[in-house]
Amino acid sequence: MTNQEYIRQMPKIDLHCHLDGSLSAHTIRELAKNADIALPEDLPGLMSQITVPQSCTSLSEYLSRFKLPIACLQSAENLFTASHNLLADASKENVVYMEVRFAPTLSMREKLSLDVVIDSVLQGLEAGRRQFGVAYGVILCALRNHAYEDNAQVLSAAVRYGDQGVVALDLAGDENRFPTHKYRALFKEAASKGIPFTIHAGEADGPTSVRAALSFGAKRIGHGISIKNDTDLMEFCFENNIGIELCPVSNLQTKAAASWEDYPLLTFLNRGLPVTVNTDNRTVSNTTLTREFGELDAYYDLDTKDLETLFRNAVNVSFSDYRHKQRLHETFDDFKAKTQTTNW
Repeated sequence: MTNQEYIRQMPKIDLHCHLDGSLSAHTIRELAKNADIALPEDLPGLMSQITVPQSCTSLSEYLSRFKLPIACLQSAENLFTASHNLLADASKENVVYMEVRFAPTLSMREKLSLDVVIDSVLQGLEAGRRQFGVAYGVILCALRNHAYEDNAQVLSAAVRYGDQGVVALDLAGDENRFPTHKYRALFKEAASKGIPFTIHAGEADGPTSVRAALSFGAKRIGHGISIKNDTDLMEFCFENNIGIELCPVSNLQTKAAASWEDYPLLTFLNRGLPVTVNTDNRTVSNTTLTREFGELDAYYDLDTKDLETLFRNAVNVSFSDYRHKQRLHETFDDFKAKTQTTNW
């Protein structure tokens, strides 16, 4: 079995996947029809609106590809369909668990309530789980460019839905214009209510952003590329088991990393950090977990031990409960036993 075939067959976990950035062209067409939104008839024309080119120059250009997907996510029906279809797509590459994140306030433009938005996504994911066998958790995103009051409502929803599939809170948006340290009050409140959280940090901003997120009590860091520039910060993340949600293809597209040579995967792995590999935005980045691992293998010649470590890191730092983590570990145990009997 080749390394690429091993990657194709192995079970996978995606801890950093944005719903709005992961709607396939087929799903976009279905949602746009429901919403009476006109689309280009040709596939290249549509893809140019929802996928960045390889020549993407910045995070700002990257974020421009969310306009159409968000416009399509303004009804309960479309939120259900989008969530259901995401798990259908993920199941095709042996994803066994996803933590799907989204900002519910972005789907309230046509007067949907916050609870209806969240209920619709949870119902779609549950239908997808039953049909395709992909387990899930939901991470609600507060947004850097939104008022504290709006983000506090998202936090309150995370509390209300904590026993219904919502597993954590996140902070997303323009890291440079809205520095992480300004959100201390929000996450102090989250910590007081026992809500775990991950924070986008160290992608468009430096180690200071990561340090702020960790000072709030973040258990994971979204992207976290700039951690590589601070040895003390790496040591802190190692000692405190801070999960790092790398999204390789996206990180190169947004220029969070300058090149594969500059990418910190091996630096983090060799230091023993609980680093994970994720998609970020399947459609915007034109990626899958199979592609992410395949690209990493092509540049770093990963072996099966590395791939297993990345899977088990994802299990260990996930926001899933202990029993589900045990089952996920057993899933890889079964895969490993099967590949050993086929002369890997």
